[in-house]
Amino acid sequence: MSAASPTTILFFIQVITDVDLLRPIVAEARRRAGASVRIVVIAKAFRRTPELRRILADTLPEFETIDEDDVESGAAPRLDGVGAVFSATESSAPAHRAAHSLARRANRLGLRTYTMQHGYESVGLTWFDADYPPGAIRFESRTIFTWGPLERLHSDVLPETRAKCVAVGCGRAATPAALARPEGRGSLVAVFENLHWNRYPPPYRSAFLRNLESTAREHPDTTFVVRPHPRGKWLTRHCDEPLPRAANVVIAPSEDPRWTSYCAPALIEFADGVITTPSSVALDAAVRGRPTAVVADGLDLAAYAPLPLLQRGEDWDAFVSGLAPPRRAALAERAARFVEASILPGDGAVRIVDRLISDAGQGASTNGAPSGTADRAAAAAAGAADGGDRRLPSR
Repeated sequence: MSAASPTTILFFIQVITDVDLLRPIVAEARRRAGASVRIVVIAKAFRRTPELRRILADTLPEFETIDEDDVESGAAPRLDGVGAVFSATESSAPAHRAAHSLARRANRLGLRTYTMQHGYESVGLTWFDADYPPGAIRFESRTIFTWGPLERLHSDVLPETRAKCVAVGCGRAATPAALARPEGRGSLVAVFENLHWNRYPPPYRSAFLRNLESTAREHPDTTFVVRPHPRGKWLTRHCDEPLPRAANVVIAPSEDPRWTSYCAPALIEFADGVITTPSSVALDAAVRGRPTAVVADGLDLAAYAPLPLLQRGEDWDAFVSGLAPPRRAALAERAARFVEASILPGDGAVRIVDRLISDAGQGASTNGAPSGTADRAAAAAAGAADGGDRRLPSR
């Protein structure tokens, strides 16, 4: 594809966590002569997380805003001149329904469609539970980019899903912008709580708060900066128990202007160690070479081996104590082994954009299958002309 005729890639954002996933890919696409970029954000994302506007202003300032109902009805976004649609989070899960509808519509128009593994535990790819058992999740996107080798997919992944997957690596843990180190104590532990608190029983939640409080009091020279999940906000909006009161525990919600810029990569950069509930943050921190531990407290977290799994308060204390030499080296080595087992080495964003441009040159709307006038004629016959789709039921 020549520089004079770039392919236009529409990147679709429906939740705040999409930004960290798409930012390195958008940046890489903008560096290429063979690609141009449009960014579309649903208005619901701003209502749910108002701080998203500040985050986009700093990272992806040129975007269009559309209504979720218009996406689901097919009225928006306009797809004139678009060659590919890329959604960071797309599946038949209710939370992803806007992207699911958009991908279905784009497929009917013969466009190329892409999504990606959006978490270390990514529903339909690497994780299932009682709400989303095997077979319950499907993807409309024709290509799914995964972080690790395909052997790391869950054994119960549908064959049709597995056939769409392309292993590329992960570009989430980008180096953040320069910021002042938060707080002034000698060491800093970043603590992260994730989106899926409904998965954890009340004793787990209580133990998380209790062990955070007691560990902080045992280590008064360490600041514990707690980052609530920017979408779930369990600690600041939904927790019905007393929050930790130790003087060296700092809760840093993304909606607080003081902390908006301190995204997960920024806090990881400052941290001497990272403690997280089961989350992609474990991988982000390990990629940055930080000693990392996962709060287990009775959960089966074999997928996070060989990271330390914190089962009780004593484990929290031992991990924080081990951040100083000589034990620190052993913790960093465990983090490195976790990364090696979990993701492909190299830059996933570069590989993704290579694939997008290659597919555009081949006219591919599937993994190697050509798109062309026949696809578009079929789409037109089905009444799928741009802007004219009728609302389609979710699977």
